Amino acid sequence: MAMTPRKPTFWRILRVGIIILCCLLFALTIAPRLFQRPVCQFDAEKWRAANPKKGDHRTVRSEMIHDLLARYNFVGWSSADILALLGNPDDGWSGFPQWEMVYVLGLERGGNYALDDEALGFKFDQCGHVVEYGLSVN
Repeated sequence: MAMTPRKPTFWRILRVGIIILCCLLFALTIAPRLFQRPVCQFDAEKWRAANPKKGDHRTVRSEMIHDLLARYNFVGWSSADILALLGNPDDGWSGFPQWEMVYVLGLERGGNYALDDEALGFKFDQCGHVVEYGLSVN
């Protein structure tokens, strides 16, 4: 007696679809976070020595930025105060026109598929004090 192949039922197709959907969601949301570099404490010497032009996928600055922003509220700081803590800004990065002083972190930390640069930027008032700062992606 020859067996005839079973036709796929609606429920079988639905189960396979749900499994595929779950795998895709895992691959796009959770898996990239598993391969991110760890966050580390801010160290002014390491920050100043970092070279974002070197082309590293992730830099020491991108590892320290959360701790830096948690430790310091830069509003009201003078540009001299910023320079004393972070060193000279990164010149020649045209992708951040909204900021007057820019420190490039490297490629954005949004995931493994990031292709844009991310930076910490500062805006100053007429007296040279920080009125706004934040992270930007170009």
